[in-house]
Amino acid sequence: MNLRQVLRLSAVTLVVSMSACWAAAQTPPGEAPPLAPQDMTIPELLARAQQLSDAGQHNQAIQFLTLVTQRDPSNKQALGLLADAYWNLGNAELARKYWLQIIKNIQSNDFEANLGLGRMYMRSGVFRSAAHYLETAEKVAPPDRLIDVLIPLARAYGPLGLRDKAIETIKRAISLDPRNYDAWAVLVTLETDGATTVDEFDQADVDAQKLIQLANDIVQTEGVTQERVQQQYQAYDIRLRVLRSFGKVLFEINPDGSLSDRPIPGRETLTANVLSRVVETRLLQEDVRRVLTYFDILPIAEKAVEFDNGEHAGPLLTLALLQEKTGQLDQAAETFRRVLEIEPDNARARQHLQALSARGIGPAPTTAPSTP
Repeated sequence: MNLRQVLRLSAVTLVVSMSACWAAAQTPPGEAPPLAPQDMTIPELLARAQQLSDAGQHNQAIQFLTLVTQRDPSNKQALGLLADAYWNLGNAELARKYWLQIIKNIQSNDFEANLGLGRMYMRSGVFRSAAHYLETAEKVAPPDRLIDVLIPLARAYGPLGLRDKAIETIKRAISLDPRNYDAWAVLVTLETDGATTVDEFDQADVDAQKLIQLANDIVQTEGVTQERVQQQYQAYDIRLRVLRSFGKVLFEINPDGSLSDRPIPGRETLTANVLSRVVETRLLQEDVRRVLTYFDILPIAEKAVEFDNGEHAGPLLTLALLQEKTGQLDQAAETFRRVLEIEPDNARARQHLQALSARGIGPAPTTAPSTP
């Protein structure tokens, strides 16, 4: 053995020794050290990959799944997890590769693969292919996953000119989950795009109001979050689209084919009513926009408190009010309490903390010191 070979062997031995020491250091006393990936069985690799995927660590999951496919190229679970991982990483082409591998080589009617391809083609606007794969997924969907297929399937039917089939499909989705916001949004969009009469636009507006009520109920019952408030704002946008589309049956047509600002004779009262609905909806939407603004400026208020080292009541009070308005009630109660530590007689902080305490959030404020 020459010197180079001796040095190489020594280096390998050192690395192995260091890895063993590290594994021992990471292992609690009395427990076996974790297995290296190459020593894990296929079920162990799949379980670890699933854990990593659930935690959003998709690149790491891919490493374990690749080991599985090297040993078992037709392992359907590994191929499906690989497709999902690449989809979540934004690589639609590789996701498509693995979904197609399942469909062509293992199981043509696999639910997850067909659903994945259907969603992929929906995103890219290839609606006929989307409908094909989603229809296959619908036939084999588990009962608790059927709604996941019906919503994109209804969306695919719309651009294909299958409006009646689209509406029938989305109503099936709503019957499965009457509080599904996405399903109601699709229904209103389909009704609006196909409406040609006053009655059809009226029905679209009725359902748009149901959508707004649902969005408001979700915020009230499930709490304020930025995503839910954005959903509220979108619901108002959808109704405004319905009301603007109403103009097709309310206003006369100009010679160039555009809508005029002249109501069709006999429809002046209806036109005034629809315009009033537009104003009402815009005003309500502005209230929601204000809450979205609170989310936008919350990080600035947090920085103000950070730079002030929490020493003054003013920045803390502003932060507490924003936390309360954006649904961070536990944090708001704590911040109001800090305000009172600095200014025990701060009536506004005391009032808000008392109201939060009455709702079971945070402790009630202590009695303010009496003024001498």
